[in-house]
Amino acid sequence: MNDLSISDNANATTPSKPSSGHPRSLSSAPKFSLPGSQQTDVYAEARSQVKDYLKDNIIGVQTIAEHSNQSTRQFVTRQTESIAEFIDELVQCAKSGLDEAELENKLKRTIAAQLKCRSLTEQHSGKADAEMFNSAVRFLKWLCPGSDSTFSTTNEKHIYPCFVELINFVAELVVRPPLDQQPTSFDEQPKQLVRSYNKTDVKPDNAEGRHRVDMALKCDTLNYNSLNNDDGYDKDSFQFSEERLKAKDGRNDERPNYSRIFAVIEVKPNSSDANMLKGFSQLIEYSKNVYWNQHNRRFIWGLVSGGENVKACVLGPNFLLASRFMDVTTAEGRLELIGFLVNWSFCELPKLGYDPTIRFNHKHLCFTIDMAHSKEPGSTQTTYYLRKIVVVAERVFGRHTRCFVVGKQPPSSDGNCDTSADILIKDAWSEVSDSAEDDMRDESKLLERVSKGLEGHSEFEGLYPKYINGGRMQIQNAHGEGVEDTTRTVLGETVWAQLGELPLCAHMRIAMSGVGEPLKLIKSIPELIVVIYDVMRCHMGILKHCHILHRDISEANILVRRDSTGVHGMLIDFDHAVDITDDGYAKHAERTGTVPFMSVNNLENLQPKRTALDDWESIIYIFARKPTDIFFRNKYIHRSVMLEVVAAVPGMVGGLIRHIKSLQGMRHNGGWIGHLLHEAENKRMHLMTWMEVSKPVMWERALIATVQTGFFAVFSLLYMVSPHTAHRVVGYLEEEAVTSYTHFIGEIDAGRIENVKAPEIAVAYWNLDPESTLRDIVLAVRADEALHRDTNHHFSDRIRAKCENLFEDMDTNSNKPHIKY
Repeated sequence: MNDLSISDNANATTPSKPSSGHPRSLSSAPKFSLPGSQQTDVYAEARSQVKDYLKDNIIGVQTIAEHSNQSTRQFVTRQTESIAEFIDELVQCAKSGLDEAELENKLKRTIAAQLKCRSLTEQHSGKADAEMFNSAVRFLKWLCPGSDSTFSTTNEKHIYPCFVELINFVAELVVRPPLDQQPTSFDEQPKQLVRSYNKTDVKPDNAEGRHRVDMALKCDTLNYNSLNNDDGYDKDSFQFSEERLKAKDGRNDERPNYSRIFAVIEVKPNSSDANMLKGFSQLIEYSKNVYWNQHNRRFIWGLVSGGENVKACVLGPNFLLASRFMDVTTAEGRLELIGFLVNWSFCELPKLGYDPTIRFNHKHLCFTIDMAHSKEPGSTQTTYYLRKIVVVAERVFGRHTRCFVVGKQPPSSDGNCDTSADILIKDAWSEVSDSAEDDMRDESKLLERVSKGLEGHSEFEGLYPKYINGGRMQIQNAHGEGVEDTTRTVLGETVWAQLGELPLCAHMRIAMSGVGEPLKLIKSIPELIVVIYDVMRCHMGILKHCHILHRDISEANILVRRDSTGVHGMLIDFDHAVDITDDGYAKHAERTGTVPFMSVNNLENLQPKRTALDDWESIIYIFARKPTDIFFRNKYIHRSVMLEVVAAVPGMVGGLIRHIKSLQGMRHNGGWIGHLLHEAENKRMHLMTWMEVSKPVMWERALIATVQTGFFAVFSLLYMVSPHTAHRVVGYLEEEAVTSYTHFIGEIDAGRIENVKAPEIAVAYWNLDPESTLRDIVLAVRADEALHRDTNHHFSDRIRAKCENLFEDMDTNSNKPHIKY
């Protein structure tokens, strides 16, 4: 059997394991956990997201999975009740107080009698009565507390096999409907079968890192869920086939694989608030890998169990929905849980969270993506053939942006294809207005205007993507009617009405011509200069001829295009773009963009309106950042040395200048000098550690001294002129350091940098375990950098708020803006 998923060779990455060492000083002992930087707690970000996105105790979550045909829903309800009554009868047997032998006989008789009243579908041979009995014995321990003295719901490992058997027992009954409830139409046939992987508490096959999922569900397609084979589509069109998967990686289908997981299940010993928070956090963390590996997932289902209480969850672009508790020890709770399992087997693919417009064509051995010719309902569509996946969805919450390089012609029998007419398809979930016609944030409309506005201006040819078609996606329901694919239609009116002011998100897909490669693949600084110049020309051309301001200039939104005439830059991604007034101001001044590249005016959300100067400032940040990446590339140890060479200067300069001012003014310094000198000492130890690891030669030491001297002079002048700006700059430099060390850890985990033993100087300074390694050092240093980042931003805020006495609390009610990092 097969599951409903799409994957490429990209593997998901997971947060790194924390260091085993203990901080030695305040400077290396952060007060709180920082997502994406220090990861002493790998679930810190996920816990924060639970608080931001969780909508708990939602009524009617099961309706999201119900079939859109009313008669089919009624049929599924009868099937659910029939299965629940079967299991209730088994529960009553287990509670009857019979001795072991009598109970075994009664259970066997009950199962045999029930199965005799059921008819197997043609596609299944079915489990023997003995197998069904063994399954029932296992899950009844969970459903009937106290029936087995060796079983405890407070031990989650005891629950795993019980939950697995219950799910697979229900799946077996789905394909064995009662004789008096046989399906009479295609819609009344189960379309897929939801089962549990037998392996539990296991690291999925294609996962990096150390995470182990408690349980996972797979979704097996059934033979009668087929399309027209003449077109190359059949029952396997929405996932890899079993044969191709085994040929590709040789993995056992009984072991979870993120390319095939339908839903993750997290099990906790009880349903306390702390345990449920942990369960939701782990569900988020593991679902990242599902999005990363399955490029046709629109949303993800999940289950969190706290002892005998289970919640069904739905993870979408801006929500984490959780149902009310389903207590499996009660008939009502079991009925509701079984209802989810049965509905998942009967509902249409979109109800499972899959995108039916992305499917595998067996005839041409490639994936295809459908695009409507226009935004009008019922319009004809074009089928594109997938060449390459260039951007994957990396987060559970957000836009889920994916980019595919496609062509209009299928690949030839030898696998070759014409790349001269390649098209880029961007697929994302964007916040929108209720009315598509009135939505001024529609990227497809903006891109269409850019394409028309620059038409005839040959000097901008190839510097921007040309709009072909696209807009809001539509999903067909059981009646063949197209409905807009939005979070509202996904959840249905019953659930949507309970979510208050949740912003509406729509599934957007845009086809455009012009394909480039990421800016990180730039080969030299001269190439970088050409690319940045082209982007600046394109930006000003769009501003002049289309009256549109981009507002999100970042590394990710600049591509490098190579052709016979050389290298060129391309400006992409207009989903934050807005119209400008005749005076050159953006009509909307909200804070938006990519944080590392946002202008100070934008980042701090100051009052002046946004103009082209904000975008130009973003370009300056890119140009200042990229030469270092080009020079060092993946030489992270050398990059670390150079980072600490520069980073060791600001603390000493700031401390020295404030020391002199304190002496000259004969007044207290407000506690700054000690903090700044401590930071300088911490940075010096970073440098000493990396010098010990890298063993620089004489010319490298000379370069270090030269860079330090130059930066010392420049930073001293800056600090004397504007200490507020100086500390803000240091905060940004520290953020770059956090990013670099995160990539450093990734290289170590991937085996591209040897994880050597930590030098003694580092072990002594951070009080690490004597057996610590290079990875432990990087984790400790990154934690320091994260703290210094926040400290320097805080110092900058204090200076601007004119509250420089560190022994006094800063006025949080001040109308001065305060930035959260």
